[in-house]
This record gives sequence, structure tokens and C-alpha cells, in this order.
Amino acid sequence: MKKNRIYNHIPDFCLFGFGFIAFAVAWAWPGTVVIASEWWLVGAACIVVAVFIMHATMRALRRAATSTNPLDEPSELLTTGPFNFSRNPLYLAYILAVLGCALVSGSWLALLCPVVCFGVLNWLIIPIEEHALHHVFAERYEWYCRRVRRWLVVPMACKHMKPMRFMTIRRAARPYIFAAISGIVVAGTAFAPHWLLQLPVFFALALLFIAVRRLSGVHLYGVGACFMLAWLLPTTYWYYYFMSPGVAFGASVGWALLQANLFWIIALRRYIRTYGAVVLFVIAWCTLTYIRTHAPVVEDWWIPHLGYSVWRNDSITMWSIYGGEVVLEAIVLLCGVSIAWLIVHARMSVWIRMSCGLVVLVAVANSIAVHMPAKPLPPVIALQKMTRGGVDIPATEADVQDLIHLTKRAIAQYQYPHATIVWPENYIPPALHTTIAAFAQRESINIVYHTTEKDDTRIYKKVALVDQSGRSILTNYKAHLAPDESIGTARYSRVIATHNATKVTAYVCYDIHYPDIVERLKGSDVAYIPLSDPEYGYLQKQFHAADSVIHARQAQTAVVLAGTDGPTMIINSNGIIVDRLMGNATGFVGYSK
Repeated sequence: MKKNRIYNHIPDFCLFGFGFIAFAVAWAWPGTVVIASEWWLVGAACIVVAVFIMHATMRALRRAATSTNPLDEPSELLTTGPFNFSRNPLYLAYILAVLGCALVSGSWLALLCPVVCFGVLNWLIIPIEEHALHHVFAERYEWYCRRVRRWLVVPMACKHMKPMRFMTIRRAARPYIFAAISGIVVAGTAFAPHWLLQLPVFFALALLFIAVRRLSGVHLYGVGACFMLAWLLPTTYWYYYFMSPGVAFGASVGWALLQANLFWIIALRRYIRTYGAVVLFVIAWCTLTYIRTHAPVVEDWWIPHLGYSVWRNDSITMWSIYGGEVVLEAIVLLCGVSIAWLIVHARMSVWIRMSCGLVVLVAVANSIAVHMPAKPLPPVIALQKMTRGGVDIPATEADVQDLIHLTKRAIAQYQYPHATIVWPENYIPPALHTTIAAFAQRESINIVYHTTEKDDTRIYKKVALVDQSGRSILTNYKAHLAPDESIGTARYSRVIATHNATKVTAYVCYDIHYPDIVERLKGSDVAYIPLSDPEYGYLQKQFHAADSVIHARQAQTAVVLAGTDGPTMIINSNGIIVDRLMGNATGFVGYSK
């Protein structure tokens, strides 16, 4: 095996990297902190025991004057001290320390950190060391393996098999492990609440491309399937809230296995060279994404794309003006390929410097993107308020009075003249239109609200804009209904009104997700979107926000979201979030420029 110094740093990353991630997860997603507080004592005890084992192991290694680099030739076989009860006491301590960090953090999601740490050490690092030890010490090492287990409490499976046979199995499994880790990291970046936490997506894809660069045949599909399943299963969990189990399974697992067929293209490197195969792979990936987001049926599935893993980086989403989600995917894939090339061909110091440079470059570019000039945005305030009846329960007169009181509070705080107030998707009965119009006229404000319209046989969901004189100057219908919406009929419309020298439009919730919203937004300066995302959890709200940012940039139209419990935010015509309301509590956010 060709030596690569990166292997020497992987165990250290497992300790410090996953330990940091365990605490970062608890900070980033407070809702995952559900482990009883008493468990932090157990976690602290694990860390103390880990430190003790590390100290004893390092002391034994120093006495024997042997290297800890997995690729260095061993000079001494240690069988006493901590090595008397575990063949890998140092790595056992690493896993204990990461487990302790996860328990201290209190986050259930952080418990994945010791699991991944174990997988990396058990199937990537330790097999390399065992191969070297068996090569140098032969029968003596085999005797040691029969006497002492790999881990403290895990029985050594099939101990009568030859060690070299085990090495062959481990080596074959390594690309699958890389692919699974890559998919998990890509999925994690979709949950990330900050742009910096989304940057690992590039390195995760680099790991994937390294894993497949020498594979052929069915292994390409197998590794691709591992990656797709590890990525899409965690990011489509909310399908089961509103789809039948069969449909949800088909939409997530089925699509993952279908998209994994793209990895067959990499086998063409034998005929069109690696660069040609990579370009063809990226084109095929982006083409499939375009078809999926525009084709009937599958466009409703809301399957994650790579744009969801970078949408918080303003300098990257700025490029969506040239093609939306497809362009973002191409950027992410090509960056991953470039980093993989650096890791394989450049010195470690070079690609580490390049990686640090990438972080600095993105940070500077994000700062520049935030300060780029955008279309003027008239005074606007977005409210966040759930109806008293709860999810999908139409508003009553009491709910409208609640919104009126919340509007008065917002007006008093911001004091914008003739502001536009955007109410959430609260199903306000048409009979209460006169109440809303009278309030708008009395306060000299404009109100955007969600309501319904009936004809002889159908019910249409729509959004209306009432100006400061009490007149309804704009109405647009909901063109796309969510799969679980049992009431309502889809109806396409595209109305843009000129109000106070500003071209305005408004649409309802789910419409902002679909690519056809770009054409409906074009030609307007600002779009008001009442929405409701209370049922399907944190991630679906993030996807809604991401789609709003991407499509606002594509159409070069400012977008104002007002949710029942989030996302509630104001996005300028460059796709930059200029202000947002954090959390899902009742509140409001305003902006004027």
C-alpha cells in the first residue's frame, strides 16, 4: 500500500473532531437534547477513564520506542500493560472519550459520533495496522490475536480464519464505509444552522470520489447506493408523516437506488479518461435532478438535492441565477472532485492549506454578497402566529383579532409608514374580509392574508392583498397542493400589481417550492408568501427556506415569508436573508430599505 500521511491524522480527528461535533450538535439543534441530565456524570466518567487509558498506552508506546502511525513498520509487539486486555487500547480510549462527550452534550443525535468513530477505526485504521503487524511478527502476532481480542468486550469473530483473509474483506469494505460516511456528512449539512457547518459537504463528496476512483463493475453501484441511502434516508424521514409507508419508502429508498445507477458512468474512465467520465457524471447527475424537479409526480416528492447543503452560503447561492438547483449541484460536485484530486495528488500540507483557503474565500465572498446592491424593498412586516385551533384549523374571528393585535404591536415597534403586513397561511374565512379591510383602512397599512374561494363545486385556496384604502388589489391562487391536502383544487394564476410604484405579487406556501414559481415571480419587485409548515419537523422548514432563497435569486425578486411557526424571513432580490425570526414562537420581523 502506498504511504499517505493522512492516515496518521485520522485517529486524532476521530477523537477531537467527533468530540467537537458532539457538542456542536447540541448547540446547533437544542431540540435534540433529550438525554436525562444525570447521564452527564456517566459521560464524565467515560472521559476520565479514557484519559487514564490514553496515558497508560502512550507511556507503554514511548517505553517501547514504537510509532503510532498506522503505515509505519512496527518495531515492537506490545503484549503487556494496557495491551494485555485490548489489542487497541488507545482507540478504545478514543471511542470512550467521544461517547463521554456525546453523553455530556445530552443530544441523542450526538450519539452517532461514537458510532461513526468506531466504524472509522474498526474498518479503516485497525486493519492497516493488523496487516503490518502480521507481516512483521507472523506467528507471534497470530498467537497474540488468539489470546487478546481486538476490543475490550467485542468477541473476535471467526478467529480461526487467516488474518490475510480478514484484510481482504476489510479492504473490499473500505469504499463502502467511505461512501456511507460521506452520505451521513452530506445529510448532516442539510440540517446545519450556519454556513460554516455546511462546508463539510465539499470534503464529504471528495471522500466519495476517492472511494470510487479505482472501483469497477457492480462495486460502483454498491458504493453509490451506500452513499445515496446514507444521504437520503435521514433527510426524507418526514415523508412518513404525510405519505403511506409504501409511497414514502418508494420515494426515498427507491429514488436512492435509482440515482445510484449514475455511478456506472465512472466505469467509462477506461474509454474516455477520468476527466471525461467525471464531466459526464456531473452532467448526468444534474440532468436527473432537473427531470426530477420538473416531471409530474416526482416533482411533488421534495427529494433533497445538494443545493440544500450549501444554501446558507450566500456567495454560492448567488450562482443559482443561472439555473437554480441544477447549477448549485454542479458547483458542489465539481468542488468535491477538485478537493479529491488535491488529496490524491498533492502533499497533505498543500491540500490542507487549500482547504483553509477555501473556508476563508467563502467567508469573504459571503460578506461581499451580503453587501451587494439589491432592489429597494418597501416597508414590510411579516407575522408568525398559529391559529388557536392548531395545525390546518381555519382561523376564527378570535384568530383574526389575535392577528390584528399582533399587527398593532408590530406597527408600534417599527413605525413604518404605509407598511405591508404579511399574515401567515391561516385559512381566514371570506366572511371576515370586511373586518380586515376596515382595519387596513383605519391603520393606513396594506395586509396580505390567506383565504379561500368557493364556486359551485370547488374550493380554491388563494392569497389576497388589501391596500390602505381597504380595496383588494391582488389575488393569486394556489397552483400546487401538498400531497396531504384533502381540501382544495389547484388553480394556476400569475397576477402582478403595481402599488406605490412597486410591482408586487403574492403566492401561497407550497408554490414557492416548485421551479415554475420563478416565471411567476419574474417581473415583480417583491413577492409576499403566507405559509404553514408545522407538521413535518425542522428539516422541511429548512427546505422551504432554501427553496425561497434559491428561487428569489433566480427571479431577482425579493420574497417575504410569513409562517404559522416558521420559517418567517425577509429575502432580498439577491437571495440574501436580510432578517428572520428565529424559532417557532409568535412574533414578527420587519425591514425597510
